[in-house]
Amino acid sequence: MKRYLPGILILTFFISSAITTALTFISLSMSQIGQDFCRCDMSIMLYTFNIFQIIILTIGSIIVFLNLNKKIRGNFFYSLVSFLLVPLTIALLEILYFKNSVVMGMYSIMFIPFFSVLIIFFLRFRKLKCQSIKITI
Repeated sequence: MKRYLPGILILTFFISSAITTALTFISLSMSQIGQDFCRCDMSIMLYTFNIFQIIILTIGSIIVFLNLNKKIRGNFFYSLVSFLLVPLTIALLEILYFKNSVVMGMYSIMFIPFFSVLIIFFLRFRKLKCQSIKITI
């Protein structure tokens, strides 16, 4: 269990970074704003900003280690909150801050892969936890 939780954070970061980079590239190449944006060096800033925000969301996910506590690990709701509370709060605050931005569509691309990967790992964690209980009983 102790080895599985750091792997969740590391894999979430790398997988969501790769997907976000690909989606940002596609989004920039397909939209009119993106084509104007790609002609200058500012597009690199968007990639950097997305990766930086994924780093912040991953650091916010560090409370996943609360699942080492048996009381939190045993309760589905507490476990879900430990996986998603801080990253969702960070994402909502950033969406509210950038809601009037022209680039908000491109900026919000990074949230979808991050939370998709994190939820998949949460479900795998719960399945692993249930299997370990069946084995020990």
